[in-house]
Amino acid sequence: MGLSELLGTTIQEDSSVEIKKRDSQARTLIALTLSDSLLILTSGHNTTKELWDSLQHRCNSRDISRRISLLREQATIQMDSGSSLSQHLVALKTLFDKLIASGETVSEASRCMTLLRSLPSQFSHIVTVIESTTTNLEYEGIVQKLLNEEGKQQTERINTSSTQNALFTIQNKKRPRYEPNLCSYCQKPNHNYNQCRKRIRQSN
Repeated sequence: MGLSELLGTTIQEDSSVEIKKRDSQARTLIALTLSDSLLILTSGHNTTKELWDSLQHRCNSRDISRRISLLREQATIQMDSGSSLSQHLVALKTLFDKLIASGETVSEASRCMTLLRSLPSQFSHIVTVIESTTTNLEYEGIVQKLLNEEGKQQTERINTSSTQNALFTIQNKKRPRYEPNLCSYCQKPNHNYNQCRKRIRQSN
């Protein structure tokens, strides 16, 4: 009798010694493959089927909990401050992949709405345009529009910075240089001919 047969077999008191022995060996084999956190589940079970049913129930509960956690993350994820759109798209892909692996269906519309909702205010205008003009939500198409918008904003910031630097340079060039008043007698600053001590000494 193999493991698969034991999992579907209820061991009775009058079961043969050989079946009980195989069942005990199967339980030991399963226990050896478990992590420390699951070993506690091996106690209190007299048959392989009981142990397997307990493990299955525990794992199913964990799967549901994980799916709820991932769905909550999908509903609240935001693009991090200072991150680029490309970095945010990688984070979203990772989240979508985890949801699919957990058994959750992630539709095209769900991807699109999660992306648009998670963007910061700098994308508000393009998001409004997409939501009001797009009749068929396609994730890759929306991603391309957003990347184009990000590139446009980066170019505008560079141009604005260059213009400001140019204006600052021009203003500095036009600003007259400070030329101190010089004494007409000794050619030194901060006094005039009448106040010149050198002239007064020489005159005396």
